Amino acid sequence: MRRGEPTIAPRLQFTRLAGRQARCVGRMRALDPPPAAATDPNATEMLRLWAANGELNVAINIGAYEEQGHDEAKAWGIIISDFTRHVARALAQRYGRNEEQEMAKIRDSFLREIVGPTSPITGE
Repeated sequence: MRRGEPTIAPRLQFTRLAGRQARCVGRMRALDPPPAAATDPNATEMLRLWAANGELNVAINIGAYEEQGHDEAKAWGIIISDFTRHVARALAQRYGRNEEQEMAKIRDSFLREIVGPTSPITGE
């Protein structure tokens, strides 16, 4: 989390996040897996992001693609691109914005952050 950004206060009640139902786990707000994950016996969680203690916390499933003979870095590039398109669409649908403009704003912010990170990352 960067200085000046809003913090997310924990809530005990159920909350809708990004158009998906969130479930209350203690004081945590966890999203339900997408419906396809429940019906695919090979479904694999690739990434989990949490805003906690004033910063972004991540768990990443590294190795899933490399173990299948694919270049892991290229695969994550595709995942990040797909995720970006999903976020742009969700913003457009939720707030009545233009999907392409939202995509451009995300891309610009991403490129600025890659070149000049506003906060360090820690962990493994």
